[in-house]
Amino acid sequence: GTEKNKETAKGYFLRACNQEHPASCFAMGLLLEENKGEKHAEAYQKGCVLNHAESCFRSGYAKEKSHPKLALAEYVKGCNLQHAPACVNAGLLNLQSSKAPPFFARACELGDHQGCTNLGMLYLRGNGVSQDISRAKSLLEISCRAQNPTACDSLKNELYQLAEQAC
Repeated sequence: GTEKNKETAKGYFLRACNQEHPASCFAMGLLLEENKGEKHAEAYQKGCVLNHAESCFRSGYAKEKSHPKLALAEYVKGCNLQHAPACVNAGLLNLQSSKAPPFFARACELGDHQGCTNLGMLYLRGNGVSQDISRAKSLLEISCRAQNPTACDSLKNELYQLAEQAC
């Protein structure tokens, strides 16, 4: 039944991945990830080498705890391939530096509301960028309108605190 079909699919994906078909490497990674014990990161890494954006994201995620610098490289590549969540994660790994804002900005441009929220918070607090309350407010409003509760709460709380300080 299902297990036999998965093994057959894995064989097809492996063959296609070995023939440098990036989406097959990604699909192989998904199948391997389902089986918990098998190494899926290698399939994602090969997909990333072949310029499959989501493979780069998943390869980076698999490496984040053990090899953060390698993970960052995978996220940056995924971001350069227009994968917004990879941009967000690249920004998060660079949060303590001035390198984070461009990654969050790119994610926001690609329509990722978490990227907009993160960038808005940086502008609100002046972390890695010059503080710009107006820019922060517009970014957080974009995310809030997209139903991101974190952005709505941040917008409300941070702006309330700033109003309190101004009085």
